[in-house]
Amino acid sequence: MNNIIVHVPVGAQQHVVTAAGRPYSASPGNPISVPAEDAMILGGWGWILGARGNPMATEGSSANRPTAPVVNDRHLDYDCGRQIFWDGATWRDPITGAAV
Repeated sequence: MNNIIVHVPVGAQQHVVTAAGRPYSASPGNPISVPAEDAMILGGWGWILGARGNPMATEGSSANRPTAPVVNDRHLDYDCGRQIFWDGATWRDPITGAAV
């Protein structure tokens, strides 16, 4: 299962919430990593999925990369030790452009 990085928006009424029985607490500027199904609940409450306009930011092993990514999706890959992005055909290192 992938985790998704979520941000609480400035001015959000709910900084401490419980989604699917799991409690979360965050403040603006301090993103947290949550299971994908919880991220969808938090997103429905106005929390922001991903970062800086990226459609989705996930994290996990190389084996847990999203199976149906969209262009510019990000994945913090523990096996590579870096955040990578999907270019529409290949996961790439954002600095070198190398396929990973």
